[in-house]
Amino acid sequence: MKALLGTLVFSILVPGAFVVAFPVALGMASRSPGFVGSRTAGLFLILVGAAIYIWAATAFVREGKGTPSPTAPPTQFVAVGPYRYVRNPIYIGELIVVAGLAAVLGSAPVLIYAGGLFAVLHMFIVTYEEPGLRRRFGSAYDGYVSEVDRWLPFGKISRRKST
Repeated sequence: MKALLGTLVFSILVPGAFVVAFPVALGMASRSPGFVGSRTAGLFLILVGAAIYIWAATAFVREGKGTPSPTAPPTQFVAVGPYRYVRNPIYIGELIVVAGLAAVLGSAPVLIYAGGLFAVLHMFIVTYEEPGLRRRFGSAYDGYVSEVDRWLPFGKISRRKST
């Protein structure tokens, strides 16, 4: 129950601010007419991204006994649910939501923000998260890294087949 509550609070405060509130404010200030169907496509992306985020955060709570917050991370190694396909489904879900907001709002600055957010998340993952996971979970994490790509579902499988 504590992990669930922590996940809800973290999700409202952090992704709520950087994935929803800031992009919406930026988009409202920079709206332009979108292409036909961009709102529908954007809503679809928002729903897909939110579903991925919820699926991944649920795996953290149920299997990992922790939260997406770096202050209360999972205590058990999580390689189930969306983590079978990519190592960072929470971030992928968030980025998809921001891209969807860019489409709904018809805002190029929000799309540019999504690119910047990707760069920041990538650097955070490479310099902070991955070394910490390697220290905490050792060979289990190393084996996982050798099998599951950081960003692309089935990326390592397709590369293995081509060699």
